[in-house]
Amino acid sequence: GSIGQAVDWSALAPLEGFSVDIGAGQLSMSPQIPGTWRSLTAPIFSPTFWGRLEFRPTARGGITSLRIDRLIALPAATPVGRISGSAGLTLARIRIAGPPTRRLNSPATEPPVAHVSRGTKPLGVRTINDRSGDLILVFETPVKLAAGDRLEIDLH
Repeated sequence: GSIGQAVDWSALAPLEGFSVDIGAGQLSMSPQIPGTWRSLTAPIFSPTFWGRLEFRPTARGGITSLRIDRLIALPAATPVGRISGSAGLTLARIRIAGPPTRRLNSPATEPPVAHVSRGTKPLGVRTINDRSGDLILVFETPVKLAAGDRLEIDLH
């Protein structure tokens, strides 16, 4: 390894805008890619799962995908320290990049709409606008993702 490789990993975190709070069931995928980039595809590593983030901005929003490649069971909180058998990623809410900011002279637009699905199954969400410009998607029912699952968010 070299210092150049460490710099690459340090640059990846702000580009992805990724963070996770497993206990609260909160995930953030708010990519901040340079204006000339047409997409971002990058690996995601957390203590409990590995995956891949894909983001393609559009004129009115973007398409954000999370693919779960591997789940990692954490030791259970028992004196024996056994591995938990319920490896999975349960999400109650997700923070995603909001739509592009409007120009001052552009006509007013409707609030953004987020369509969320796991594979071909649509999932119900409520959308909350954050002060930062991001959107917070709150699932009607928490979603449990397994290895191989793909969560797709289409914002427009």
